[in-house]
Parts: sequence; structure tokens; C-alpha cells
Amino acid sequence: MKLATFVYSIPDTRADILQDIATYADIIMIPIEEANVAINIFGNKKLYIFLCDDYTYDTPIQDVNFILQASKNWSFFPFTDNPIMWAETATTWEQMNQCSTHAAILVDTPIVFSIEKLKKFRQSYQGLLIATNAGIYNNGIQSWFMRPEDICQYEDVFDAIVVAPAYLSPFAKKDYNGPLNLLFPSLNINIENKILPNDFAEHRLNCEQRCQEPIPMCHYCERILSIASSMQKLSEGDIYGS
Repeated sequence: MKLATFVYSIPDTRADILQDIATYADIIMIPIEEANVAINIFGNKKLYIFLCDDYTYDTPIQDVNFILQASKNWSFFPFTDNPIMWAETATTWEQMNQCSTHAAILVDTPIVFSIEKLKKFRQSYQGLLIATNAGIYNNGIQSWFMRPEDICQYEDVFDAIVVAPAYLSPFAKKDYNGPLNLLFPSLNINIENKILPNDFAEHRLNCEQRCQEPIPMCHYCERILSIASSMQKLSEGDIYGS
């Protein structure tokens, strides 16, 4: 699975983070205003996704593979020959179908909890399926997130996963030893990643996030969090060397 990351501003990004992006990222999402600066730094072998707030921006882009990303409301989409995608994530099957002619789709919850259905969608979709990862709005352990160790569970569905620039290295290595709330700050889950069972992601592949229904039909994640929290309290001295 390829690693996609975002850069809001190259001048404001630390040199070590830029180096990690150059080393580990396959897909770079960046405002189109910084397109040529990014290409000069990261090279022309990457796939670039250029965020366009205004298609009147007319600086020529160097010879690289790129996709234009903009709001679904922008009117230029029907008038460009360049590959396109929505800036918004797809959260319903209606939106997935609306994007079926786009070069890429950002897939978000609850669609990401329906892997078998996504496999069927893939049979007719020729573009890239890019999974989001631990968004701003979440419900803790019940939310969508993909750990580095979970990548193998999703490789036959998603072409790429969005990863924060600072955490590209563990995803490239498919291994992370540390607290989940450091890897995914928005989740607010203060347990060690390695305490979660190895098959955690497997149980969520096709759960369709039934825990969020008016009458919740699944409590797996809650039970795992409770068990993991108890295990961490018992082994805290070993984990922290005290």
C-alpha cells in the first residue's frame, strides 16, 4: 500500500519532516501554489495531488503525474482534461458512485468498515482508492483508524492510506511501538499500540460500524479497550521500566 501525506506549507515544515516525506511518501497532497517548489524538493517520481481553491491559478506545472483536487462544488471540473478528485471524503455509496469517473477517491467512515462491498466497487472502478486515517471528528476506539500493523488487512482494497508527515516512518515499516494517542492524537486513546490484539483490524473489516446505530449491534471495540486498559494497568511497570 502506498503512503499519502499532506503538506500545508513547505516553508513552515521542519527539515527532518521534509526528509521523511521525500523518503517514505509515494503521494504528496499539497496546495497547487507550491506545486513546483514541491517537485523541486521531492522530485518527479511521486504522484502529486494539488489542492485547487481557484482554477484560474495558471503557473505551469512541471512534467509529473498529478491529480487536481477541489471541492465538488467547483464548476471547472467538467472543463478540465486533467485527472480530478474531490477534496471532500466519500462517506456514502451515493458519493462513491458520483466519484466513479474520478482519478481518485478519499474514502472515509463508515464506508471503510465495509471492505467486502468496497471490493465489489473496485471491480468497476479504475482509479485510486485512498483511505483517510483518524480524522478530526471521532468516537475514540470505535472510530476509523488504521495502525501500521493493520496495512496488510487492507492492501487488496485501498491503493493508499493518508498518514500525517511526522508518522510516515512507522507506516513504512508497518510497525509501531508506542501509545496510540501519539500516533493518532485525535483518538484520545491512552493505551499502548502493542496491547491491542493482532487481529483487531480483522474484526472491523466488515462491521459496518454497527456500534453507531440507534440500537448498537456491536461492542467489540469497547470490550477490547476495556481489556487493553486493564492489561496496561497491570503491566505498566514493565512498559515504562518502573
